[in-house]
Amino acid sequence: MAANNLRLYDRLKVSSLSDLTIETINQESHLTEKTDVLVRNISLGGLQFESNLSFPVDEGIIYKFHSDSYGDLDGVIIWKENVDGLLQFRYGVKFIALSNQMIGAIFKLSF
Repeated sequence: MAANNLRLYDRLKVSSLSDLTIETINQESHLTEKTDVLVRNISLGGLQFESNLSFPVDEGIIYKFHSDSYGDLDGVIIWKENVDGLLQFRYGVKFIALSNQMIGAIFKLSF
């Protein structure tokens, strides 16, 4: 692994819509409306997405991402940045846990 690349897994560039909902806040279940976000890349460790909505960077909030391509993935937002001064935000998400089925679905995206 290169010194300037701290990632454990290679990222796969994608540009696909995913449904985003809040799964839990501080270990309490929450039902929220789903919103569409644009997933820019994905790996076995996490994903990057963009949205015009501002979400907090808080590892106590677990988000669920759903797509027909990879199913349901749970993760936490670990970083956030503004996209070129627009009212658009880019986020980095770390997955909580992946089942073997989800690993297979993400792996298939690379082919």
